[in-house]
Amino acid sequence: MVAAYNWPGGMADHAYLLVRRGAVELHVSTFILEEIHRILGGKFGWEEDRVGRAVAQVRRLAAGVHEPEESVDVIEDDPTDNRILECALVAGARTIVTGDKKHLLPLGSFRGVSIVGLRDFLTSFTD
Repeated sequence: MVAAYNWPGGMADHAYLLVRRGAVELHVSTFILEEIHRILGGKFGWEEDRVGRAVAQVRRLAAGVHEPEESVDVIEDDPTDNRILECALVAGARTIVTGDKKHLLPLGSFRGVSIVGLRDFLTSFTD
């Protein structure tokens, strides 16, 4: 979602449009919302009110904001990626869509949840 906000018209924006149109469900956790806030404000230098509006929009569009009860410790190099897996499990997700080529995509799947890149995800809507 961070990519959708920073590069309008890109692949992430197209995926986010599917969420906005109700074609796919978006599930997040409080941790994920905090990460969006941290990255947009810190890494990309957005002003606080703009960050707040973006996070509020994600929260509004989400089919669920979850608080995972199960901890996952699969990705040792980047423990924050485990929070994505935890959210997917508690949400009952079928798919995680990510641009994380280093940790998440190499898994391919996790406990029955497929993990795909943006291009593959978007292609599934045009086939």
